[in-house]
Amino acid sequence: MALQLSRFLIFFLYILAHIARSPATSPNSTFLFNSFRQSDLNLSGSATVTRTRALQMTNGQHSMEPGIKGNAFFTASLQFKKPTASKRTKSFSTRFVFTIVSKAHQSGGHGFAFIVAPSPNFSNAMGGRFFGLFSIRNNGNTRNQIFVVEFDIVQQTNLHDIDESHVGVDINGVNPSASEPAAYYTGNRKKEQGVLDSQTPIQAWIEYDGPMKQLNVTIAPLSHQLKPNCTLISRSIDLSPVLLEHMYVGFSFGTQKLVSKCYILAWSFAMDGKVPELDLSHLPLYSSGLELYGATKGFKEELGEGGFGSVYKGVLSRSGIEVAVKRVSHGSKQGMREFVVEISSLGRMRHRIVVQLHGWCRRGDDLLLAYEFMPYGSIDNFLFDVKGRSLSWEQRFKILKGIASGLLYLHEEWEQVVAHRDVKASNVLLDGDLNGRLGDFGLSRLYEHGANPKTTQIVGSFGYMVPEFSRTWKSSTSANVYSYGALLLEVAYGRRPIEPERHCEEMVLVELVHSLWKDGRILDAMAKGLGIATWWRK
Repeated sequence: MALQLSRFLIFFLYILAHIARSPATSPNSTFLFNSFRQSDLNLSGSATVTRTRALQMTNGQHSMEPGIKGNAFFTASLQFKKPTASKRTKSFSTRFVFTIVSKAHQSGGHGFAFIVAPSPNFSNAMGGRFFGLFSIRNNGNTRNQIFVVEFDIVQQTNLHDIDESHVGVDINGVNPSASEPAAYYTGNRKKEQGVLDSQTPIQAWIEYDGPMKQLNVTIAPLSHQLKPNCTLISRSIDLSPVLLEHMYVGFSFGTQKLVSKCYILAWSFAMDGKVPELDLSHLPLYSSGLELYGATKGFKEELGEGGFGSVYKGVLSRSGIEVAVKRVSHGSKQGMREFVVEISSLGRMRHRIVVQLHGWCRRGDDLLLAYEFMPYGSIDNFLFDVKGRSLSWEQRFKILKGIASGLLYLHEEWEQVVAHRDVKASNVLLDGDLNGRLGDFGLSRLYEHGANPKTTQIVGSFGYMVPEFSRTWKSSTSANVYSYGALLLEVAYGRRPIEPERHCEEMVLVELVHSLWKDGRILDAMAKGLGIATWWRK
C-alpha cells in the first residue's frame, strides 16, 4: 500500500511540475461563442461583457496619452506549431461579428484589431492609434511576435493609412504590410464600398493556410449573411518567424481624443479545420447610439402612425442606409414594455420575411427604433390607399406565401415560440421587390417550445382576432394562423376584414366568406379582375 501511495505521489508531483512549466493550453483547438460570459474570456482594461452578453471593448470615454484600451482574449493559449524541427505554423481560421458605433461622421476612433500574441498582458501598451497593443517604444519591434488584422476608422498618414475606413494586416506593429479600403463583393462579383463604423453589424473572416502560406481576409455586412466569394485581402505571407508554438487569440481596441464604442457580438475559431458556423439569429443586443433625430431631419417625414407612436423616414449619415424610425413617446399607453419586447425579440431574429431591426436608442423621454426601410409601405396601403396602382394575383400570392414561411419560422424554427398577436395587413410591409415582410412585434409574446401560454389582456385588431380568444386567453400560434387566414381572405377578396357601413350579414369578412362557402358560392369571394379563377384552374 505504501509503495502504491508513493508512486501516486511521484506521478502527482510530475503532473504539477509539467503544468508549472507549460502554458495553460486549451485541450480544444476549436471554439464558438454566439454570445459571451465573463468567464469565457480573459478581459483587461475597459473590455467587459454587457448584460445582453455582448463583448464591449471600450466604455465610450476619451483621454489624452496613453489613451483608453480594452483587451479580450480566449482564456487559454493555442498550439500554433507542432513541436517538430520544422516549426511550421498550422492553418487557422476565425469568424466574428462586430459593430463600431461612432457618435457622428468622422468623429470616432480609432478602431480594433484581431490579434495573435504570445501573452494576453498588454499593460504597457497605449490606446488610440496603437489599438491597446503597442507603444511608441516597441512599435515595429520584431521581438513583439504579434500578428494583427486591424479594422481602422481613422486615417493617419504617418502610419501609412490609406483612408479613414480600412482593413490592414500588421506584423509586430501598426504599420500595415497590406491594407484595403473596407468593402465586400456581392454574388455577381460587384464591389460594394463599406464603412466600418456604420453602426450596424459586420461579419469578418480571417483565414491562414499554413502549408501554402496564404492569408485571406473578408468582410460583409450582416444583411449579406453568406461569405462573399471574393476576398478583400489575399496575400502570400509566412507567419512562421512571427508566431511561437503557443499563442493567445483575441481582440484589442483603443481610444484617445476620438471615441467610438466597439462590440464583438459572436466569435468562432478553428485550428487546422473548418471554422464553426455562427448562429446569426442569436446575436446579443447592443445600444446602437444611432443619431436618429438627425437621421430623420427632426422627425420631418412621417410615414404613418401605429399603435405605439409615429413612424418616420430617415437616412443613417455614416452608411447612407434608409431606415424607418418608430418613435414611442413617453406618454404612450403601451410604451416601455412593448419596446423591450420588440428589441429583445426582433433584434435577434434573422429571416428574409422579418423586417430587420438595425438598432435603437433613447432621446429624452422618447424610445426610438430604426428598421430597414420598406419603400412600398404596407400591403394595406397598397390595396386600399394607393391610387392607380394594383397588385396582380401572382404578386399577392407571392406575398402571402412569404408571410406563411415567416410564421413557420416564428412558430417552429426560432429558439422560442413567437406569438405575434397582431398579424394584419398594415403589419405586412413590402420591400423594393414587392416581397412581403412581417413587422411590428410590439404585442408579441415569447414562450418556450411545448409550453402552454396564457395572457393577461386581450390584444390584437378586430377582424383578425380568433373568436374564442376572449374565453381561452391563450397567446397561441393558432391565433396567429387565424389572423393569417383573415389576411388571406382580405387580400383575395379585396376588402377589409370589418366594414361597419355594410349590412350586418356582410360586415365581418370571415363570416361573409363562410356563408358564401355554405351556399356553394365560394368563388364570389374572389376579387374581380385579378384572374384568380384562371390561376386556380392551372
